Amino acid sequence: MTGYVLTRERRYLTSYEQARKELPRAVDNLGDLVRDDPGQAARLERVRALTEERATILAALVANVQANRPRRAGPSCSTGTR
Repeated sequence: MTGYVLTRERRYLTSYEQARKELPRAVDNLGDLVRDDPGQAARLERVRALTEERATILAALVANVQANRPRRAGPSCSTGTR
């Protein structure tokens, strides 16, 4: 993602686009595994909300870059751990 923001080269979006497709399915699969544990299921719902929030932020960032608009001040897309 950072490579795309800096260079606007589409090749840097490949892994982002793949993750956007795969992440909801992966979270759903995890939900199937923790369905019988209310504590884990509740934590997974928090993970689901956070991933949806981050996906919204990243989609807006990509749209801004594609529209040649500057990124708004706010949470950095580079926060978090790898």
